[in-house]
Amino acid sequence: MASSSSSSNWPPPAGPPAPLPTSPVEDSTIEYHQVVQFSSGEENQMEAREDEEGYHEPDSSDVPTEEEEDPTPAVVTSPTSPYIPSRRSSSTSGLVTSGGSGYYLTAATVHSPHPPGEQLMASMFPDVISAIGDTRQSEGSAGSRQGVPEEASDVESWRDYSNDLLAGKSIFFGHRASVNVMLVIGGGNKPTTLHTHWEVLCSSFSYFENMKDCRMKESVEGVAHFPTDSPRAWLTLLKRVYPPYRQLAFTDAVEIVSLVDRLQASWLSRELQGVLSDESYGDQRTPAIADMLAAHGLSEVVASWFNEKYWPALNAWRCVSECKNVQALRCAALYVCHEAASTKSQVEQLRKTLRDAKMESRGRQNRISRM
Repeated sequence: MASSSSSSNWPPPAGPPAPLPTSPVEDSTIEYHQVVQFSSGEENQMEAREDEEGYHEPDSSDVPTEEEEDPTPAVVTSPTSPYIPSRRSSSTSGLVTSGGSGYYLTAATVHSPHPPGEQLMASMFPDVISAIGDTRQSEGSAGSRQGVPEEASDVESWRDYSNDLLAGKSIFFGHRASVNVMLVIGGGNKPTTLHTHWEVLCSSFSYFENMKDCRMKESVEGVAHFPTDSPRAWLTLLKRVYPPYRQLAFTDAVEIVSLVDRLQASWLSRELQGVLSDESYGDQRTPAIADMLAAHGLSEVVASWFNEKYWPALNAWRCVSECKNVQALRCAALYVCHEAASTKSQVEQLRKTLRDAKMESRGRQNRISRM
């Protein structure tokens, strides 16, 4: 009879859950959704039998000892399975449990000096996330940490950040646990650190692919420095090659032209040409932008500006007269004479400006050669 009574009341209610061995995550804000966890048929029959017979408090012989009880991890921290089982889970970090259901962590903002808690949250994010600021100077030292502002966790909010606000920040792209290269952008005492993946960089830019193939120092150490670059421009560029693959506007394209040229991304260069040639951005074209595009091999874009009949010849004249790279723009500027010019005087003025600029350029070269 004792064995029958013991089997009818198995399994016994779980005891109080044991606390996590890690330090609690401080100042955590967690958004979770309840996920229904269906019980097996045997569990349903067991619950129905208990309802009919009444609950029986198990005696000491029914309750297994700590040695007999199977150890169950409190929280599953595998990156590929972010589901948190609730039957025995327990945590002081704000993860809520329930007897018949579990919770799927969908968003969190964490500011904590404890690496274990930081790793727990990071393992559950496959998308672009911003990281806790980390300015470690050497391996093994805790370093000083500066949290990225909460709005930076939204990838779209990065477009409004200036280089001054991004100084000293550390931002993760993609799956945080698998990052294998750091891009240190900007000089001074507070550069911006971008944590990325060789796989993404090499598949998007020939510059990094060559660096990896040649076994350069950066590929071995996993750290690449760009002290003269703009952190904001790098953020804009990486947001284009990481999910959700942000589409570029005119100002974005202008900002990353020099990076795309240097990193040898022909596919992205073609995309920039389409954006920069869009007639809807006509009011944003300036001589400085035209000069910069020509300097980076995009004189065809400037030619398309001159070829648009609605664009006044005066704008074309200002563009050519104020630009420095006249050699690259000369061919493109001739479109004004045939398509965009509205009066003969403007055409003559444009031609005179080109001749004067050409003579000035030759004189400067002659003076340099005689030095």
